[in-house]
Amino acid sequence: RDLLELRAFLRQRMSELGAASSDAFFWAAFQDAPESVRTHTAEELAYKLEHIQKPIDMLADPELHELILLNQGGAAFERVLQTLQHELALVDKLRATINQLEAKREQNRNEQAALAEQARNLADATLRLRGDMQAAISARLGGRKVSVLGFNV
Repeated sequence: RDLLELRAFLRQRMSELGAASSDAFFWAAFQDAPESVRTHTAEELAYKLEHIQKPIDMLADPELHELILLNQGGAAFERVLQTLQHELALVDKLRATINQLEAKREQNRNEQAALAEQARNLADATLRLRGDMQAAISARLGGRKVSVLGFNV
């Protein structure tokens, strides 16, 4: 608020300097003013006004306004806090899901390895059984060579 008052004062002072540059009555009235007020030129006031406007513009920034509201607490702070807590809960939930999926993947790998071993054992047993069947059939047919078809192992 002080910056806004200072900006208003400088604008008023600049308009007075611009309008009264040829008015002798105006200059006589300012003879009693402090020297710091009397000696300023329009260029100096414009320079100061420009430098006062920058912080005013910065303070009017919506992001800074939101940060100030967050700093003061209240509803804005609670809203952001709830949003962050919700996102944190989602992150925790996703991490738990990822851990479950990784555990399930590892379990599936172990089951696949065990089933692959069983499949190899079954294929070996099938081949042995085929060989035994061929030998038994060959013995009944008087030693003729027999091939049992239909085994794709």
